[in-house]
Amino acid sequence: MKQLLDAGNSVDDFAKKLGIADDLVRAQTLSGALQKLMHTDKYRQYVTYLKFLSKPNKKKRPDLIYE
Repeated sequence: MKQLLDAGNSVDDFAKKLGIADDLVRAQTLSGALQKLMHTDKYRQYVTYLKFLSKPNKKKRPDLIYE
């Protein structure tokens, strides 16, 4: 996931790479299309990437040392 982010892939780019970009657009207008799409492995990968991008940047900071 980090490699995709470092390569500059947006969520839309990743959907195109998975081949589900058109299905996502279709799911916005057709009632059963989203439910069918949600049962695919490609959609699960897409959601995983969305979750990865939505997490805040949690870099571990060194502990403060008071002298």
